[in-house]
Amino acid sequence: MVGLRLFLPESWTSDPARKRRAKAPGDRQSFRTKPEIAIEEIDRIRKAGVRFACVLASYESLGAGHGLSAPFRPRPPWAVGIPRHQEVYAADVAVIFPVAGHGRPSKRAAPDTSSVAAETFLADQRW
Repeated sequence: MVGLRLFLPESWTSDPARKRRAKAPGDRQSFRTKPEIAIEEIDRIRKAGVRFACVLASYESLGAGHGLSAPFRPRPPWAVGIPRHQEVYAADVAVIFPVAGHGRPSKRAAPDTSSVAAETFLADQRW
């Protein structure tokens, strides 16, 4: 572990008296989600010259939700713990504009395959 950052819930950051009593540092008084704090910490240590091959994040230890956070997940080479029921896609999934059989063409892109629960997807994988 190279750094820790205090998480203040929004109920604290929206209460000036509580922030004063807690003596929260001035630059840490605005609300940030746990994934936002984690991304800031990783960016900070990278700028300081720390090199690493990967980042591991646990669903439980980092606060449930990092694996569910879209901005947190796609930063390779990261491995993020997710709940077993999280829907996932294979690495080769493509995002396409479906061709409508009739009517107006689709304005929204969609994956070319269906998602499956992570537990199902990983069940037959070799570890």
